[in-house]
Amino acid sequence: MPRSRLIPLAAVLCLTLGARCAEPLLSPASEQDLAEQAMDRWVRDHPADWAMASGTTNLLERPPWTPSCSDPLTNGYVSLRLRTTRGELELAFRCPLDQSASTQQLQEHFVRAVPWNLAQGISAPNWRFQAWLPESSIFEGVTFHTTAGGALAVNIMTPLSGLRAESTRGACAAGPGDEAAPDGCTLRRRHAIPMQVRFTVPMDLSALR
Repeated sequence: MPRSRLIPLAAVLCLTLGARCAEPLLSPASEQDLAEQAMDRWVRDHPADWAMASGTTNLLERPPWTPSCSDPLTNGYVSLRLRTTRGELELAFRCPLDQSASTQQLQEHFVRAVPWNLAQGISAPNWRFQAWLPESSIFEGVTFHTTAGGALAVNIMTPLSGLRAESTRGACAAGPGDEAAPDGCTLRRRHAIPMQVRFTVPMDLSALR
């Protein structure tokens, strides 16, 4: 067979595996090493505490699954969601509460906060990093204020347990149901320090109508 007609083995594999050929040529083991090194650097850079602030001009949202306090279907609680480029936050409050609520009323009716996707500035090929909190819900250390510019500030002070990381490679996708991801697909770095996060959003509570 002429040399020009020979198909390289790598090309055959790419045709067989499809999209996975687009992944970097680093091996999973090398990627894990880089992820662990990135976590170690973050720990060294934050020996005593970690603070992060994020703001948005987007209004607070009321997820469709939570009725307003005035809705006959209410269960006595209402939730609001805040989305920014550096993290998201869900806030739950006890009813009654409406769009005319003050920051004091938000404080008095506050139940819990659930933050996620908090940006730590960590990156490594094919790995996704998360702040690791003792519990997903935060019940204490959350306060509400109005900034000098009239925005709503939500301040969270709570312990951080450390960092978690998940490989984004297809082979690491969790199985059906509660089946865990394969070994080598998740990492944890324990680092117990105080965490302070501040979100700012327009002081518009129309989502509570």
